[in-house]
Amino acid sequence: MNPLFFGDPREPLFGIHTPSQGVAGRRGAVLCPPLGQEALVSHRSLRILSERLAQAGLDVLRFDYYGTGDSAGDNRAGSPDRWTNDVRAAVDKLRELAGVRQVVLVGLRVGALLAAAAEARSISKLILWDPLLRGREYLDEIEPVANKRDDEWEVLGFPFSPRLRAQLAQLDFAHIQRLPRDIRVVVTQQPIARERLRNELTARNTRVEIEHVAAPPVWVEERALGLGALPVGIFRQIVGWAQ
Repeated sequence: MNPLFFGDPREPLFGIHTPSQGVAGRRGAVLCPPLGQEALVSHRSLRILSERLAQAGLDVLRFDYYGTGDSAGDNRAGSPDRWTNDVRAAVDKLRELAGVRQVVLVGLRVGALLAAAAEARSISKLILWDPLLRGREYLDEIEPVANKRDDEWEVLGFPFSPRLRAQLAQLDFAHIQRLPRDIRVVVTQQPIARERLRNELTARNTRVEIEHVAAPPVWVEERALGLGALPVGIFRQIVGWAQ
C-alpha cells in the first residue's frame, strides 16, 4: 500500500494506492467510502476489499473526501459538490498512477450516491454496495441519534451543519444526468429493499444487476472497532464484478 496526497496542492486529498498484483494498466478501482462514523467503522472492510481487488489484478485507490479523514479541510468544510469533484480527482489520479484503461467505481452507502453523482468520465462500471439513492434517506437515519444544538447536528462526533444537510437533501439518484451503462448492486437488506432498488434503477434505461448477499452491515459497529465480522461474500461478489 502506498499512501499519497493528490488533487489541489493547496488543499490535498489523502489516498492509498494498492498496486495490482497482476498485469498493471488493465483495470483499476476507486473506492468511495460512506460519511461520518460509518466511514470509521467500515474502514477495515474497505481496506481488505482493496487488497482482494489488487490480488485479482486491479490497481486500487481509496481516499478521504475533502474535510474528512486525513484530507485537507476541517470537518465542517466538506460538501456533496466538493466530494463528487473529489471522486473525479481520484479517478484521474488512479489513471495517472497506474495507467489503467478502465476504471470501476465502488461506493458504499452515501459513497455509492456520491460515486454515481460524480458522473466521472469513461467509467466502465459502477458498483453500489448497500446504496442510499437519496441523501434525504441518510438524514432520516441519522436524525434520531443526532445531538442538536440550535440548528447544528452532531452525530457521534461528526458535525452536520444546516448547509451540509440542505445539500445532502438535494442529492438524488433520479437527478443524475449521466450514468455508466453497466451498474451492479449488492445489498444486504431484505428482499423488499432489493426490489425497490431494482425498480428505481431500471427506470433509468441502463443495465442493472442486483444481488443479495447475507452479510453484516459493515457501517454499523457491532463489537469493538475493528473486531466485527467481515463480509467475505460481499468481497467475493464485488471482486467478481470488477474483473
